[in-house]
Amino acid sequence: MRITTSANSVPLLLMGMATTDTMPPKTVFNSDEQKLSPTGQPLYSARGLTAMAVDDQGRAAGADPSVTVSLVHPQPINVQVLYRLTGTVIVTHYVQSNGRLGVSIIADSIEPVPEKNRESK
Repeated sequence: MRITTSANSVPLLLMGMATTDTMPPKTVFNSDEQKLSPTGQPLYSARGLTAMAVDDQGRAAGADPSVTVSLVHPQPINVQVLYRLTGTVIVTHYVQSNGRLGVSIIADSIEPVPEKNRESK
């Protein structure tokens, strides 16, 4: 099931774990064909980012390895910088090969979280 919503309604932060100037195109499984969003736009793999669960105060509370993020508009990533999703977000839940629930997120883009909101536990 796909849920399309705005970034403000998705309680997720992303931590930069590696500095990258570019994001690789996301490809169709076992192919070199670039994967497209449900709206037909090319997708980019947000490698170098780790999804962080968010607490009741909106602070990063811990890594969530079950979440993968793809972007329509790729951005450079910096280490130890918190990012938030921007624009339209499509959330898809699925069952991983290990039987656990996974979450795929497609977002228009990301932006750094302002310094005053960067507190984490």
